[in-house]
Amino acid sequence: MSINKEINPKLLDASAYLNGYSPYIPWSGAIGLKPNLIKYTESHYSPLLAEEYLLNSYYIRGDIGSELSVEHFYDDASIVTQALNHHRDDIDLPKIALPTGVALDLSLGAAILGRRSSNQFTGDAVSMDYVATVARCARGVSDTAVTQLQEGGEIKLDFSTVGSAGHLYPVDVYFLALNIKGLDQGIYYYLAHQDVLIKTGNEQHAADVLATFVVTKNGIVHSRSMILLPFSRHTEAGD
Repeated sequence: MSINKEINPKLLDASAYLNGYSPYIPWSGAIGLKPNLIKYTESHYSPLLAEEYLLNSYYIRGDIGSELSVEHFYDDASIVTQALNHHRDDIDLPKIALPTGVALDLSLGAAILGRRSSNQFTGDAVSMDYVATVARCARGVSDTAVTQLQEGGEIKLDFSTVGSAGHLYPVDVYFLALNIKGLDQGIYYYLAHQDVLIKTGNEQHAADVLATFVVTKNGIVHSRSMILLPFSRHTEAGD
């Protein structure tokens, strides 16, 4: 998290507490009015990704507990959390600036109808222009806004290309670069709010990730491809 020195230190502490707090209440079954955080803790028993995807289906429109849970997203500590989400202290790592990118002329409908999966690749190197476009579409900052804090002052919020209420969905984009012009083989993190790549893993780290793939080299010839890996915040690679 990159800390803005102009933010009230008390709000930073409150944001850190809010972001790191997870309730464990053995007697929560006896509670009549439960906030969503407790509901999530009770229902989050499965490691399956599909179960996490369906979590929102457990909530009922008009539920008082859910409405009370949403209220705290509008207090200053939560707004600070949203503003600092996806910021990192990578000031000591070299940053790689991205070029303008390529224009997206294809309509959404045409892209959906023409989408196909393929495991055959030409082996041609990918230019940084295409990497820049993929990064910005996968996890870019589309706009910014300034909001007023209740205790005074203001803070900047980013709008993301990722569909996420409150800009809180934990999506980070890493590139496993195998054949990109001007980029050494390795793992790179896309730092969206600065629109740069940060190298977080070397060539050996990239090989270690490839070794975990279920599909063998006979299925996908890794050496002839450039692979994009969108990791969740809970499974960061190369750090």
